[in-house]
Amino acid sequence: MTLMSSQDRWAFPDLGLLFGDPNLYFLLFRIRVMLFSRYSVLCSLLVSSTPAPLVLATPTFIHREAGSTDTPIEWGPCDFEAKRKHVYPLQCGNISVPLDYSDSESKETHTLELVRSPALNSPSQGSILFNFGGPGDDGFENMDISAESLHRSTGGNFDLVVFKPRGTGKTLEFSCFDTIGERFVDFSKSEFGPQTALTWDNLETEIPRRWAETHAFANACRNKNKDNNIGELVGTTFVARDMMRIVDSLQEDGLLRFWGFSYGSILGMTVAAMFPERIDRLVVDGIVGAFDYYNNLPMEPIKKVTIERAWDAILAECLLAGYPKCPLANLIEGQNITCPALSETVNKRIESLKESLRRYPMVINTTIISEHTVGKIVEDIVGDEPERAGIALERLSALLKKEQPKDIAGYLDWIPEWNDRKSKEARHAILCGDRSGTFARPDSLEDLIAEVKIIGKSDSRRGLQAAEDIWCSKWPFESKEKFDTGLLRVDGGVRTRHPILFIGNTHDTNTPIDDARSMSPYFAGSVVLEREGFGHCSNSQESKCTEEAVRRYFVDGVLPEHGTVCPTDKSFFDY
Repeated sequence: MTLMSSQDRWAFPDLGLLFGDPNLYFLLFRIRVMLFSRYSVLCSLLVSSTPAPLVLATPTFIHREAGSTDTPIEWGPCDFEAKRKHVYPLQCGNISVPLDYSDSESKETHTLELVRSPALNSPSQGSILFNFGGPGDDGFENMDISAESLHRSTGGNFDLVVFKPRGTGKTLEFSCFDTIGERFVDFSKSEFGPQTALTWDNLETEIPRRWAETHAFANACRNKNKDNNIGELVGTTFVARDMMRIVDSLQEDGLLRFWGFSYGSILGMTVAAMFPERIDRLVVDGIVGAFDYYNNLPMEPIKKVTIERAWDAILAECLLAGYPKCPLANLIEGQNITCPALSETVNKRIESLKESLRRYPMVINTTIISEHTVGKIVEDIVGDEPERAGIALERLSALLKKEQPKDIAGYLDWIPEWNDRKSKEARHAILCGDRSGTFARPDSLEDLIAEVKIIGKSDSRRGLQAAEDIWCSKWPFESKEKFDTGLLRVDGGVRTRHPILFIGNTHDTNTPIDDARSMSPYFAGSVVLEREGFGHCSNSQESKCTEEAVRRYFVDGVLPEHGTVCPTDKSFFDY
C-alpha cells in the first residue's frame, strides 16, 4: 500500500489555508474519524495490506459545491409503485440543482428525480449512486429489476441511489417529436430498419444516404427545440456536477461512491477526473473509451474482431452443450465434430441466408426479415445476456434450417420500446452535444468522405467504422461545458482519493475489455478485473467471484490483484 507523502497531504488548498498548525489539523482529523467511524480503519496506518497497490489520501475536510443546499432529501413513496415488476422496497425523492452551471449569475434550477433502495443492514454505511448506461436511460426500471443483486454485490450495507440524468427526467426532457406516431416513422426509416451494409464499393452512395437521414433527424430536433436551450444543458459534465450536488444533499461524508455501467463508465471517469479528491469508491463496468466518446474518434476495429472472437467462443460452447441446449449443434452431422467444422458450417449457412435475403427479403405475417435482420440477430447473440441470446439463437437456427421461426415478430417487438421511451433523442442530445473535433461535425459531405478515405488508407476496417459513426455530423446543439480530455494523462494523471475499479468481460462486444485496459493507466492505482464469459457488463452472467471482488472493494476498499480473471457460475447454454 502506498500512502500519500506529507507534501501531497498538505497539497489540498483547503488544508493549506485552514490548518496552518499541524497539531490543530490532527486534532480535527481525530474528531472527524470519531464522527465517521467506518473510515477509522482506512485512516489508520494499521490498514491490512492489499494485493494491489492503493493510493490512499488522508481524509480531508471536504468542500461542498458552491450553492449546495443544506436541505436533506425527503424520501417517500414512489408514484410509479403500481407499475413496478418487483416488490423490493424503493423510496423516491428529489433535489433542486442549477440549470446552467456555466452561468454563475443564473438563479434558474431544475429538479432531479431520485430513487433509493435502502440498505439491508442497519445502520447504513452511506449511499452508492448508479448509472445503468445509455446515454438516455432514466435508470428507475433498472433499479427496480436489479436492487436485490446489487445489494448482494455491495454487502447490503449501503443505500442504493439512482437518478434521472438531464434530458431524461420530467423537468428537462429532451424530445424531437410531438407524438409517438411521428417518432415511430422516423425510427423505422433508419437505424433498425432494413439497411444496406456499408462497404468500400458502395461508400460513395451509402454515406450520402446516411448523411441525409442524419440531417433530417437533426432538423426535426432543431425545429422542436428552437425555443429552448435544453440541448445545451444535458451534457455529461453537467451531470457529473449534478452528482456532486446529490452527494452534498445526502449529508453523509461528502464523498462519492458510484457504480456506472456502459455509458455510466464515461460518467464515472468524467466525475473522477473533475472531482478526484471527492472519490471514495468508484466502479466502472463495461468501459467505453473516453477518447473515442468525447472526440468522436471512430471506434477501434478491435470491436469487430471481438464480435468474431465471441461468436467463435459461443460456437465452441455450443459444441460442448450439444443439441437441444444449443439449437445450432445439429446443423452438421457425424461423429467427432470439431469446433472449426461447426464454425465453418454455421458461418457459411449465415452468409448464404444473407445473400438470399439480400435478393428476396422474407415476409412473416407483418414482419420483414432482411439481411440486416439476420445481422442484428447475430449481434444480439454475441452482445446480449445469455438468457435473451438464447431466444435469438432459436430464431437464427429456424431461419438457417429454412423453418418458420416461432414468434419472430415478438422477438423484434423490443425495438419500438426504445422509440416509445424517447431514448434515441436523449442519446443524441447527450452524446452528440458532448463530442468535439472536426470529425464530429464536418463542414460538408465531401469533407466527411475525404476523411473516411484518409482513415481507411491506414486501416480499412477502421475507415468503414468511421463512416458508421456519422450520426452526430449535423447535430445542431453543443453542450455548454465540454469535458477536457487533457485531464487524462497516461502516467496516471487522475489521482483519485481512492483508486478506481475497472471491470470488463472477456467477450463483451459492446464495450471490449481492451477499452478497460487502455483507460486504466490514466487513473492512478486503478485495477482491471476481467470477468470471463459473454454479454454486456459484469451483471450479464452470474459470477460469485466478481460479486465478492466488488463487495470487498465497496466495503473494505480492497482492490483485486492485477490480472485477476473471474469465472462465471454457468456456461452460456445453461441459462
